[in-house]
Amino acid sequence: IRQSANKFGVTHQKEIEPLPLKVFMKCDYCGNGYTGYIVKKKNIYYYKCRTIGCKCNQNAVTVNDKFVGFLGKHSISPDLVEPFLSNMAGAFDKLNNTNREQLTDMKSSLADVQKKIDKLEEKYFIEEQMSEETYRKLKPKYSEEKAQIVESIENCGQDCSNYNQYLSNALQFSCKLSAVWASASIPHKERLQNTIFPEGVLYNRKNEAFRTENVGVLFGVIASLNSIPEDNKKGQLNRIIELSNQVGAIGFEPPTPTSRSSA
Repeated sequence: IRQSANKFGVTHQKEIEPLPLKVFMKCDYCGNGYTGYIVKKKNIYYYKCRTIGCKCNQNAVTVNDKFVGFLGKHSISPDLVEPFLSNMAGAFDKLNNTNREQLTDMKSSLADVQKKIDKLEEKYFIEEQMSEETYRKLKPKYSEEKAQIVESIENCGQDCSNYNQYLSNALQFSCKLSAVWASASIPHKERLQNTIFPEGVLYNRKNEAFRTENVGVLFGVIASLNSIPEDNKKGQLNRIIELSNQVGAIGFEPPTPTSRSSA
């Protein structure tokens, strides 16, 4: 457990192993984040809604186990990895072609703005046909335009040829998602949680169930796939991927781990 001192010099815990969902998990009734505490006599940790009067105290072990089950809904079956990649091949080709077309257009725009800069400098420095005031007015404008195009080219110029391997790694990881989360340290748990559920999760104490209003695209597609009867999953895979309509965002890149202080 990491500790740090507050402004009064009193140490407080920033990471509590039994409470990995603290703050990230929100109350389904009031929307407030859960904090946590320990009943020292029993050595049992609980999650507690921060809203006064909400009366939502939940055993941490029970909640954590249910979250592992919730993660399982976003974990792909190993036998579907190859069919998934096969169905994505056409989507990646389409994305590559779009990128190449955009890249060609932007390179043409870059050449045009460079001609403007060259002509501007020629008139001012060589031909002396332009006043300094006009030069100083136009040069920053063209330079900024050029910088923006260069930045766009760098972003668009990344070929999608490595997406297949990238996605393959993500899917292999997804196969063991629940086990990885259960055995990970707090920083790694947080990293996974924020990757899969960018806006956190809601916990309903009455139903003892999780839900979320926003899920990472890849894991959303997997969850949709898992909702289909087993004997029809492979047949529906391509349709689900097409319906996601977010091919460019389907990659998997965990964000930098975050830390949360306890309340």
